[in-house]
Amino acid sequence: MKNFHLCLGLIGVGLFFVGSPAFAANDTEEKSHDGVLVSISSEKLVMTLKGVKEGKEHTHVINSTVTMTLDGKPCKIDDLAPGTKIRVTSKNGDTKIATNVEAIKNHATFVDTHEGIFVSGTSSKLMMTNKDGKKGEVHSHSLLSETKMTLDGKACKAEDLKAGMKIRLTTKRLNKEAAIEVEALNKNSDFA
Repeated sequence: MKNFHLCLGLIGVGLFFVGSPAFAANDTEEKSHDGVLVSISSEKLVMTLKGVKEGKEHTHVINSTVTMTLDGKPCKIDDLAPGTKIRVTSKNGDTKIATNVEAIKNHATFVDTHEGIFVSGTSSKLMMTNKDGKKGEVHSHSLLSETKMTLDGKACKAEDLKAGMKIRLTTKRLNKEAAIEVEALNKNSDFA
């Protein structure tokens, strides 16, 4: 009986050490969403969401560790005005606490967003060329289960995109290979 309990104890310790890195990785995984700033103070940020829940207000806790930028440069709370387009990033483990607030006023897109031409794609990978890159230079991005994809403003899948379409892709802040949003154009001439 002692050996049985010892064996169970060792299995439990082994599972703890094997499972810990997996849990730790999920806690550091980031989650971002775009919207418009409604109000901000030293303690909280209120925004309206873009996309499926457009216009719905959403609140995040602001603390002293949050990183804030305006048009790619560090800023303070007082620099952000209601109506400013923002992207809020939080940890998946605690989506209420903002870890990064990126605002754009004079720039058309966020820092982690770039435009190009769609080359090919599957349900897990997208190949594209850069708009301002060298002609023919192709690079790839992984598509995640939470990647938002639209074609002319309507939800779509990677399989709906055709080679030669104009696309705008946004990556995760900490993982430039992972796409969080893909916007494609077929009939529309420009992005919204």
